Amino acid sequence: MKTETKDRLQQAASRMKQEPLAETVAFMADFHRKLAAWLPGESVDFVHDFVTAPEADLIAPIEGDALRTKDNFEFFMRKKQTRKKLGELLTLWKSARTTETLSQIDAIGLKKWLARNEFRSEDKPWDYLNRLHVLLFLDLMTTIIDDHRLTSLHEQLVGTTPVPTSFVRRQGDVRQVIEAFAEETNFTQVDVVKASLVRYL
Repeated sequence: MKTETKDRLQQAASRMKQEPLAETVAFMADFHRKLAAWLPGESVDFVHDFVTAPEADLIAPIEGDALRTKDNFEFFMRKKQTRKKLGELLTLWKSARTTETLSQIDAIGLKKWLARNEFRSEDKPWDYLNRLHVLLFLDLMTTIIDDHRLTSLHEQLVGTTPVPTSFVRRQGDVRQVIEAFAEETNFTQVDVVKASLVRYL
């Protein structure tokens, strides 16, 4: 890891210590308890409730024009195909992580499915869907849900080109840098804290 990258992440970790994170950690623990109790074939509605909960703003804030896409997100989440794909994502969440997990998330294709949908008003709810992926796979990603910011972080921290077009792939690459930093500096924190570190850069 470059010294400059390590220094920046250490400064971010110092800033992060000033933040009260107990509510965030408790919210994620509650979500993961619900996920662990879920069985294939059961309703996936609870995921929507967590993704749109006020506490989710503490983890992965949705800002600006994206806030106006909440109704479209709710409409999208009611679609039969969305529920099917979300069930597949939850089943994947319950499986052991492998080097293929990120590819499997992409293969389920919830983001591609959103791209194929049209809405009468406002834009597509990309930030809400990105937040859904992040909250589910917080152990593999960061809490950055804005596409442009994630690309910028990838350029700064990972530095490889070309930058992957896949949101999931970019997330995984940036998170690997965080994991390397955590190992080098003994930054032993729960996943939601590790995933949030880049927000303090």
